[in-house]
Amino acid sequence: MKIIEICGPPCSGKTYIYNKLKKKFNKKIFDPENLILNNIEKYIDLNLKEKASLFYFKNSNFFKKKIKSDSFKKAIKKAIKKKVNNQNLSNFFLVEYNKLCEKLYTVLKKKNPKFFLLVEKKIFKELKILDKKNNKRWFYECICKFYIAKNLKLKKITIFDEGILQRLSMIIKLNKKKNVLNDLFKLADLSDVILLKDSKIKDLKARSIKRSVINNQFKYKDNNQINDYKQYFQKLRKFLLKKKETKIIDINKNNINVKQLYLYLNKKLFTTDN
Repeated sequence: MKIIEICGPPCSGKTYIYNKLKKKFNKKIFDPENLILNNIEKYIDLNLKEKASLFYFKNSNFFKKKIKSDSFKKAIKKAIKKKVNNQNLSNFFLVEYNKLCEKLYTVLKKKNPKFFLLVEKKIFKELKILDKKNNKRWFYECICKFYIAKNLKLKKITIFDEGILQRLSMIIKLNKKKNVLNDLFKLADLSDVILLKDSKIKDLKARSIKRSVINNQFKYKDNNQINDYKQYFQKLRKFLLKKKETKIIDINKNNINVKQLYLYLNKKLFTTDN
């Protein structure tokens, strides 16, 4: 399986590119959300509770409808020892799913021990307690998806708009520690294609405000935070351009639209040579 990662500051348009490419590639896409759900049992043995968690997320639409049934509520309440509604059932299985990701992470990190030792030593210890908890959870899931995709022998692609390099932007506070960044970049396993996306400061700020109002999502604190992210991705870009084994496409610099991007990627990733 081929992996495409889209990198750039928050609100730069990564998700827009992802959705457009996903639609164009259609059946050639392997949904990254299913990577763990469909493949975790190849790596670790699961107990009954863990299997129930996977079953829940694979069939979440069914459960959202079924939860209205009184008899179903009673059965689930007996199983999880709690009063059942949509929210706490989802939260219960989400906690189990996060534990599963951490468990799988301990297995998969053996594929690149030097990188993960540096991540755990230099990054997780630097983050605030709340940030550390959230970032570790996101990072575990991201790592699991990446290495599962890397090991799958399928003639498909998967696209990450929140991949390993994107998640490493959590270390923007360490930007002044140049050696740490360089070491992390050198040790990280890279996707087959990396798409770089950026926007002007005023556009990033405007989009973040709009998103925070509509979806209560990420919002930049100020221009300094935007500049911190931009500096991180500038350093990442400078490093990536030296890597010959990975194809780097700077969307803004080359003024590439989605149609051109799709045609190029489709040719590059699905030729007989690949």
